Amino acid sequence: MFLNKYFDTKMSLPQKIVRFIILIPFIFIFVPDWLVVHIITYILGFCVGKCDKKQNEIAFLILIVLALVTNVLRFIHEFVHPLSIPNYNVFTGWAHIFLGSSLFMISLKVFAHMGAHKVLDFTDKYSYEIYLVHQFFILGPLSLMAFSDYLVVNLFLIVLVTVLLGVLVKKTSDLIRKGFARMWKKRYIVKL
Repeated sequence: MFLNKYFDTKMSLPQKIVRFIILIPFIFIFVPDWLVVHIITYILGFCVGKCDKKQNEIAFLILIVLALVTNVLRFIHEFVHPLSIPNYNVFTGWAHIFLGSSLFMISLKVFAHMGAHKVLDFTDKYSYEIYLVHQFFILGPLSLMAFSDYLVVNLFLIVLVTVLLGVLVKKTSDLIRKGFARMWKKRYIVKL
């Protein structure tokens, strides 16, 4: 609710950028260190999502440039010659934010050009359930990592089984939820 009002769709892109920058100190003050990057990435995505088409294109270009600059500097610092970057861990967090956000926007554009909205709709609908069950088939007694001698076959099988079980979990939970809703509705209406 707060972010909806804070990043109004009628605002200009510079206003949104200024408001985003104003939020950052509060995030660093009130959010635990390990969660800061995730929260900032969420708010950045929310802000970009409130942009119109023209603002979105400009925001996309800004993110690409920031991702390139920060990650090239990280590469130079790590592999070529150490640079004097104050608070390097925070800088690395920002580099990850820009890179992840840019890659996400690039993948959206690629999928949109391919007409793959059905794939995006499907993954959006079942993503939480797929997330819930994926670990069973990677680690532990149900792991499929050693199913065959071929890693590609194992990974394909893990994705396939994970998606199928995720869909099954979603459909089952929907049925249970609808059943409880009907029971609750009948019970509530009868008492009236």
